[in-house]
Amino acid sequence: MLTAITAAYLCWIFSNSLKTAPESSAASEKVQTVVQSVIDKVAGEGKVNVSMHFIRKAAHFSEFALFSFLVFFTAYSYICFKPYATAISMACAAALALVCGCADELIQNFSEGRSPGVFDALIDFSGGVAGTFCAALIFIIIKNIAGKIRKKRLQKVKSPQGESEE
Repeated sequence: MLTAITAAYLCWIFSNSLKTAPESSAASEKVQTVVQSVIDKVAGEGKVNVSMHFIRKAAHFSEFALFSFLVFFTAYSYICFKPYATAISMACAAALALVCGCADELIQNFSEGRSPGVFDALIDFSGGVAGTFCAALIFIIIKNIAGKIRKKRLQKVKSPQGESEE
């Protein structure tokens, strides 16, 4: 199931790159309007201006951060019992962010009014690396918490009358 979700998400990313320049701009303007209204409520109207450039670059970063997050857990689900599964999953997520980020930029060659950008590919990869590290950090925290819970349960089972040894 996680594999299907990850693949579908990548298809959605690629579909965004197939949009024409006017379609892509219209979508970015909608996001900019929503983000600007939230910023105006938080910071005060007119105090902070959210540019279209920022929205478009943040979209590149965040799309690939989530993609790598998904890839990390997808990869781990296949190799969880292997040595170094966490490191391998991180490497897979970062590598796929790089490859898919470059592919995403190349897809724009086939969209009217759009072209690939090396800087955008670097932003995609940076987002991928950030998403990979977030996924690994969350995974390690959850794994440590689960280990402590398991250790407490074992202590209760081993101690007489269910009392823990402290």
